[in-house]
Amino acid sequence: MQKKNTLPIEITKIKAEIARDLGLSRATLYLWKNTRPKLYEIIMQYYGVSENIPTQDEQKNKNPYNQVHL
Repeated sequence: MQKKNTLPIEITKIKAEIARDLGLSRATLYLWKNTRPKLYEIIMQYYGVSENIPTQDEQKNKNPYNQVHL
């Protein structure tokens, strides 16, 4: 059984080109999405790439069971 790719192929190709332009690997650029989200966002805005896929932190914040009620 193959793992379903969540990103369209075009976005993956664009991100590979962006990583190449920056002198990074695509994996490093992906890691920056979680470890340096603001820098990642600035880079994506500069290259005009928009994606509506929430990060892991955003998904945690939307989960009502993770919110603290006082």
